[in-house]
Amino acid sequence: MRRVFAREGLGYVLRVPELTIELAVDRLNRTRGELHGELSVSCALPGTRSTDGHLHSARFNLSGGTTRTTLARILAKRANTDDVDWEDLLEDFCRRVMAAEREGDPVESVGALPIPVGESYRLDPLLPLDQVSILYGDGGTGKSTLAVAIAVSVQEGVAVIERWSPRRAPILYLDWEAGRASINRRVRGVAMGAHVPRVVQVDYMNCRRRGALYTFAEDVSRLVDQRGYGLVIIDSVGMAAGTGGEGTDANESAIRLFAAFGYLATTVLAIDHVNRSDADTTTKRSRPYGSIYKSNLARATFELRRTRTAHGSVLGLYHTKANDSELLAPQPISVAYGDQGEITYERLEQMPAALTASLSLSDRIVALLADGHMTSDEIADELDHEQRKVEALLYKYKSRFSRLPSGAWELLPEATDHAV
Repeated sequence: MRRVFAREGLGYVLRVPELTIELAVDRLNRTRGELHGELSVSCALPGTRSTDGHLHSARFNLSGGTTRTTLARILAKRANTDDVDWEDLLEDFCRRVMAAEREGDPVESVGALPIPVGESYRLDPLLPLDQVSILYGDGGTGKSTLAVAIAVSVQEGVAVIERWSPRRAPILYLDWEAGRASINRRVRGVAMGAHVPRVVQVDYMNCRRRGALYTFAEDVSRLVDQRGYGLVIIDSVGMAAGTGGEGTDANESAIRLFAAFGYLATTVLAIDHVNRSDADTTTKRSRPYGSIYKSNLARATFELRRTRTAHGSVLGLYHTKANDSELLAPQPISVAYGDQGEITYERLEQMPAALTASLSLSDRIVALLADGHMTSDEIADELDHEQRKVEALLYKYKSRFSRLPSGAWELLPEATDHAV
């Protein structure tokens, strides 16, 4: 009879379709040279002594011949049939698993492989495909809601935010913070605000009782394989990382978390907070809370800030790390909450001055002049800079700024091509 052996997540499965038999193992580890794992066996043949086809589930020594013989007798009794050679099935399964684990990933030649066009991002130009990106910011800046907007965009294959082009795929939202009802409202609100002409649903898992991600990363990895998730959102990093044991530090928790991300083998967007001292400082860029390994191990990082203007809330998204591309210019995005629960995002051409404190002086001048003409003295006073330095920049960037006969300065239309 046909036997189908495959890898699922970080484990393996052997199926015998004609007999409706499945053997699966995961959570593999080696102890004193022997391979152990959690083995699950099911069979849907008539007469099986089980209400749902489940025959056995326990830790199992795949290297031990005696354990296979013992388990074969148990399975034969539970299946209540003489048509299955359980000892042969277990022998075949264990042999295949041990061979696959010994083989590992093959040695390959790289450098001349074709590069797929248009497939380097899950959400272009933000999320590198099959890599880990971090979106971080102070509490209340709208990180989780923006993550939901990204989730809806990828799930539906629509650009919820202009110029963010998704490569469509199912997504999984792992939540340690907000709760199902809150995420449900946000998904509905973003879909309404983006005028998606159908009901949008994303797969969601409440992880509050599960603990740190590394404790169930293999389960998530199996789901990624089975359901084809192209994006997993982690909300948020602090809870997903868990706490280190006695004598450990934040670096160990961060490394352990990124090891768990590696198990998922798909694009990951992780939501994180910032240090309190960074959150209170507007004149320099912040970094993700805690261990430097977060920034070091992520392929891309983005800081999110928020301010109120006469036209509502505006987010400032700052690209703070990129491994395989240039840093993107800071992006201003307005967000509006409607009476019916709709959440609408809109790309803006200019960053509000309140969100430019951590930017270069020339970019801060662009933001000021976007609201009208000003003299160099007025600009210097507003930005608390020396007037001579401000004027030197105004004359230097002739593609951005022009001096009027009145002596005031204006922002040229071409400046938007370079502006924040």
